[in-house]
Amino acid sequence: MKSKLASLTVLALLALTLVNCAPSGPKPNAEIRLPAVPADVQTCFSQYVKAPKGPLSKRAVVRLIAELKRSEVAKSRCGRRLIGFYNSIAKGLAQ
Repeated sequence: MKSKLASLTVLALLALTLVNCAPSGPKPNAEIRLPAVPADVQTCFSQYVKAPKGPLSKRAVVRLIAELKRSEVAKSRCGRRLIGFYNSIAKGLAQ
């Protein structure tokens, strides 16, 4: 029983001495600088279809729907470019 207690005491003291040891290996780079989001992507997402004022004719509704569809396609393209931009950054950070 005494030898177990002595062994545990030695292990506890050894663990306490290692608590303040500096980690081995290269230091992690704590400062990560991300590049700015490309200007064309920022511009794309800042554009929107203006809300119509007043009552709409059938022709105006058709034009509005077409404009909204074009806007949606443009935003989808911007989103894909933004995802590609993000993935390229993430890939670079993983290395």
